[in-house]
Amino acid sequence: MAPEFIRLAHVVSAALMFGVGIGAFWFMLTTVRSGNPAAIAITTRNAVSAVLPASHFRSRSDRV
Repeated sequence: MAPEFIRLAHVVSAALMFGVGIGAFWFMLTTVRSGNPAAIAITTRNAVSAVLPASHFRSRSDRV
């Protein structure tokens, strides 16, 4: 039972991570093609925050 659950959890999490990456890529691609600098800045911030955890953006002194 445990090996099957671990394999299923691994496959589901890998598919989720792949999907988030493809989504971030798609939004970045369409925004960069628009040529609007304000939209590019907002989309970049949102795409990076979707891909990287929030703890990555804290300063080193704030990390535990």
